[in-house]
Amino acid sequence: MGLVAVVAAIVTPAYASSQSGPAGAGQGVVSGFTVAGIQWQLGEGDALSVVTFQLSPAGARSVRVRVTAGGSWSSCSVAGGSASCPLPRGTAVADAAALAIVAY
Repeated sequence: MGLVAVVAAIVTPAYASSQSGPAGAGQGVVSGFTVAGIQWQLGEGDALSVVTFQLSPAGARSVRVRVTAGGSWSSCSVAGGSASCPLPRGTAVADAAALAIVAY
């Protein structure tokens, strides 16, 4: 099973699981990514369009984010340790309660 990282809030570091059984947030032995430099870009009206951040150490092959409770996950483009994540159209600033990041 690959490495999985989850950030439950903006200030929480992302962690990666390297266990051989079922994986989930907070289960098993973890080593991690540190998330820093979070920046939000506004789109039309009161909507977020993109979130960018740095992952350390670099090397994540796949990164996804979610900013609303129960919302959909957005795929990110990753170059080195930099991630850029377009958000679903119409994601209101007021609805962005927490930044969840999955990286492996």
